Amino acid sequence: MIEFKFEGGDRLIKALRNKGSAISRNLYPTMQTITQRLRADIVSKKLSGNPLKRRTGRLAQSITSLVTRTEKDIIGRVGTNVKYARLHEYGGEIKPKRAKWLTIPLAAAKTPAGVARGRARDFENTFFKFSSAGNLILFQRRGDNIIPLFLLKKSVTIPKRSYMGSTLKENLNSITKMIKKAVKDGLKKK
Repeated sequence: MIEFKFEGGDRLIKALRNKGSAISRNLYPTMQTITQRLRADIVSKKLSGNPLKRRTGRLAQSITSLVTRTEKDIIGRVGTNVKYARLHEYGGEIKPKRAKWLTIPLAAAKTPAGVARGRARDFENTFFKFSSAGNLILFQRRGDNIIPLFLLKKSVTIPKRSYMGSTLKENLNSITKMIKKAVKDGLKKK
């Protein structure tokens, strides 16, 4: 979740007295425009190949924007309720919760979009073997062929792949300009 707000609006409004409500009226729709643009940039630019490749579309569909107003602030939020979103944004380690191993699908166990075709236990005619590098792999016999399906690991480290924070950072100059313009236009109104 990224959050940004126009703080101290109450002080500015008091200082400008009769212009305050005009500024506030300008800032709210401006903040809505900002959050909608950030959301659109995240979905169209960051979740379609760099830094994250879209596989199921679940994360992209979950990105929302919201603007709230309090007596003192106007707050813009862009975020998601998808559990794995935070892991992508900040990185971290994954460990199995109910099993001894994580099962990481290899090419033969994935769809063209990169999604696993099923769980490791769903595949038939399988056996485990350690690779020469010492990794445990689940293989499948298909006729005379032996196909590697899953790599098994005790834990994996996911690197940081910022998509929300980086989008905010990339748009900070234009956001600042939009807020300044909203305040300036509010000052011009009677």
